[in-house]
Amino acid sequence: MPALAPVAPETLKRILELKGYRVVSEDDLNWALARDLKGEPVIIPKAGELVALDVMSAALDTAQMSNSEYFRFRTQALGLPPIN
Repeated sequence: MPALAPVAPETLKRILELKGYRVVSEDDLNWALARDLKGEPVIIPKAGELVALDVMSAALDTAQMSNSEYFRFRTQALGLPPIN
């Protein structure tokens, strides 16, 4: 399995949206995404070219996303051919 690598903020947001998360709040610096209003939101920074790995890991942990889900959704978010 490939290792996690930083992605652009918009890509991480799209990955979470593919898992069923939606933006429930945003400001100039961050998006807050949630599957429903009862769960803990996932906060994604808007600034920067890439999201830091520790921020990505925390977001994926909060979203309870497995590595296989992450790579499948990342492939879709980037418009790449599926990994077989």
